[in-house]
Amino acid sequence: MEDMVTGFAAAFHLENLMWALGAAFVSTIVGILPGLGPGATIAMLLPLTFYLKPEAGLILLAGIWFGAQYGGSTTSILLNIPGETASVVTCFDGYPMSRQGKAALALALSAVGSFVAGTIGLLILSTAMTPMANIGLAFGPAELCLLMFLALLIAGSFGSSITRNLMASAFGLLLSTVGADAISGINRFTFHIFYLYEGIDFVSATVGFFAVTEVISYVIGREKQREPPVIPKLSVRNLVYVPELFKYMWAMVRGSLLGFFLGLFPGVGTSTASFIAYNVEKVISKHPDRFGQGAPEGVAAPEAANNSAVIGAYLPMFALGIPSTAASAMMLMGLTMWGLQPGPMLMVEHPVFVWTVIGSLYLANFALLVINLPGASLLAQFTRIPLRLLMPGVLALSVTGAFFSTNNVFGPLLAILCGFLGILFHRTGIPIPSLIIGLVLGRGIEKNLRRALVLSHGSWSIFVTRPLSLAILAVGVGLIIAGAYFRKRQAERGISG
Repeated sequence: MEDMVTGFAAAFHLENLMWALGAAFVSTIVGILPGLGPGATIAMLLPLTFYLKPEAGLILLAGIWFGAQYGGSTTSILLNIPGETASVVTCFDGYPMSRQGKAALALALSAVGSFVAGTIGLLILSTAMTPMANIGLAFGPAELCLLMFLALLIAGSFGSSITRNLMASAFGLLLSTVGADAISGINRFTFHIFYLYEGIDFVSATVGFFAVTEVISYVIGREKQREPPVIPKLSVRNLVYVPELFKYMWAMVRGSLLGFFLGLFPGVGTSTASFIAYNVEKVISKHPDRFGQGAPEGVAAPEAANNSAVIGAYLPMFALGIPSTAASAMMLMGLTMWGLQPGPMLMVEHPVFVWTVIGSLYLANFALLVINLPGASLLAQFTRIPLRLLMPGVLALSVTGAFFSTNNVFGPLLAILCGFLGILFHRTGIPIPSLIIGLVLGRGIEKNLRRALVLSHGSWSIFVTRPLSLAILAVGVGLIIAGAYFRKRQAERGISG
């Protein structure tokens, strides 16, 4: 409690407060601009945060990741254009509501639902963080290796193609082996290139796969700029709908709880959480035929789920050092580069740091409500920025960020190379987030595997003789069997249909 109070007091420090409010504003714009999601933005800004204090840097990145879910709903509701992938579901009922003259109600549902989800998620996070970290202290190298491998397996099990997901994860694991061996110090796969002796630079690779890929994709596709969108005039009168929002409070609560739970699992992401929350509301509704025609529950539940899923992803990231999404993987990179060790010891050695970030998220959650509830129409004007003006700035920030990360010209070259590889992966349907998670977890898996084998004198029995490691193995086998069963049932239903 003392650490929590100290951390929350530090969150109200003027510098941290300004970064939290700045993240709330920037993330709203990031969510509104189509094609510029939180992953690409974090990748661009991560190198620039090295010049900040660790608390300020993580507050900025965490606020952008959290707040981008707010802004993405604005264009989904007003223009039927999702600002980022998690807001696709909001288009189903948000845009029909806008066409029916209920745009203000839909925007209010989105803003308040996101606020409710953020509050519920942060309360659960605050309560469960310390117990989860204490459990994590019981994990040895064998348990951590199995847990990371299980996370990688789960991340590869979601999506339209398990094969492509697992291929991406395997390629990420392969990239993680480049550089000096953690135990022996022998260089591997460096081809005598000096810049690869320390391994693939996380930041340069991530900037390339996300931001540079978007720029190259735009240049190759030569997309035409849309006509300036017609944006309805909305004002503070959005607040008039607040009393009506209580009708849909249970939909927000259900979406919040479901999203937080799904956010704990690697690879699920905010998009999956939104779709599942939407389907749950449709199944339990007395009038499922209203969904897709402008049902308010179809806006409230998915918006709550995608925001809560972001908060849920912080629990394994802080307490166990395991990323569940590409964005959390990038923030783990930041922690490592700031000299902080992610995992259970982070709560032991730097508890005030963790609570400062959590306290700042509470502030950002409230600031996002204040910004988005009355000001959605003003912020929607950012959709008028032509992509031909936006993309050069994205490329400049990406190259600059890669250079600052490595302090040499190899960083920008690596980012550009990864950008072209990203285009190839997009064309072949190979998911880049699975690759990033494999790249981040690969080093941890190898390091803990080697340590476990050293402790057991080369015996693999250490992975089945320890109770905790055996339990993790049992959970992994259970998930594989359950996944295969549900996919078989889904295939049978598809055939019968």
